[in-house]
Amino acid sequence: MMFFAWYTSTIVHALLFNHSQMLEGIRNTFKPKRCKIQMMDIHYNLISKYPEVPQWWYGIVFFISFVMAFVALVVYVPEAPKWVIYPLQNIEISCSFLRSAYHLL
Repeated sequence: MMFFAWYTSTIVHALLFNHSQMLEGIRNTFKPKRCKIQMMDIHYNLISKYPEVPQWWYGIVFFISFVMAFVALVVYVPEAPKWVIYPLQNIEISCSFLRSAYHLL
């Protein structure tokens, strides 16, 4: 019953308390050197101290998740068709690609 109020209050709260950061972000999107401005972030400075994860780790995680999903499907839902795993894994691959391409966590 109160969902309509939650949505509008979230937008109003974001505009009232974070308007300066939002305007700065909008302005920085049109600047050619916006990458350097974004790299001044405190989180980037903290993460830059750690080495980057090798790409083959992602392959191992994908393989393990594929095997676990297949085993779970066979054990818990034996009447389900086994081809269901492939669309789900394609969604996982596309999400992991987007995370790595756009550095989203």
